[in-house]
Amino acid sequence: MTKNPNQIRDREIITAFVIGLAIAYLRYNAIDKGNDLIWPLCAARQLLAGHDPYGSTCLSHSPDGYVWAVYPITTVITTLPFSLMNDKLAATVLLSVAGGLLAYGLIRRGGLGMLIVFLSFPAIETMQYAQWTFLIPAIGFIPALYPLTTIKPHVALPVVITLLTRRRLIVLAIIGIISLVLLPSWLWQWLNLATTYAGYLPLLTISGMLLLPLMFVWRRHDARYVLLAALAPQRAMYDAMILTVALRSTFDAAVWTLLTWILLFLTIRLGVDLPNRHVIAAYVPVAVLTGIRLIRRSDLRSSEVNNDCDV
Repeated sequence: MTKNPNQIRDREIITAFVIGLAIAYLRYNAIDKGNDLIWPLCAARQLLAGHDPYGSTCLSHSPDGYVWAVYPITTVITTLPFSLMNDKLAATVLLSVAGGLLAYGLIRRGGLGMLIVFLSFPAIETMQYAQWTFLIPAIGFIPALYPLTTIKPHVALPVVITLLTRRRLIVLAIIGIISLVLLPSWLWQWLNLATTYAGYLPLLTISGMLLLPLMFVWRRHDARYVLLAALAPQRAMYDAMILTVALRSTFDAAVWTLLTWILLFLTIRLGVDLPNRHVIAAYVPVAVLTGIRLIRRSDLRSSEVNNDCDV
């Protein structure tokens, strides 16, 4: 009996909605603050009040003195509707919506088994710190959301580049113009505050050398995506959620999820620093999975060519 495509789609939407609700329940009951969304929420409230969102009111500093979690004005604009809520509720709703969208994209990619990535260490850390990194891979699965890459453009780099078209470039340009009309000085203010950004590029770490073999197959979409992701400025394991776009099956998702925990604990025990822990625990597994998949495809094509020759 042939399954009705509409029924399948409805089931996928309902499942994604349930995942979003589960994320909301866990986040709201486990954590009583906005975490990394505190600045954009505060800045959005300042903007609504007619004040400078990059003023001292919303700034917070690390023990080392650098400014924490300052985002482009495009992030602030997107956060405006949620700024009417308190920080805890706003973070809960944003994570729920982003998680639901990612769940839908994952199911469409490889079925219900793909949802196991929500148990990975990067996913747990995303929920803990209320990061945007559920939304960015969701855009990779659902290109209609492409304008939302402006929320966190530096981490969204692989999605921005791999999905870029002339029309989408025009959309990004329009969003940039609108942001400058709203606050002409925002770019310089943001860049001045972002000079103390304490991030790193995964590909430029010592363990990033383990990703270099993918350069031999950079013309393949998944290999190119992983390499671009490794060139995006990142700060913690939650940023590794962008790698889920390169996972193609339940097997990939399960192996990657398991290894993010195993390799993370091993590297911690060995005293490996954060950037290299990040690369070893999240990037190396997805690079190996991608490489194996590409080799198998090449072998399969070679076998088909040989069979054709034999005929």
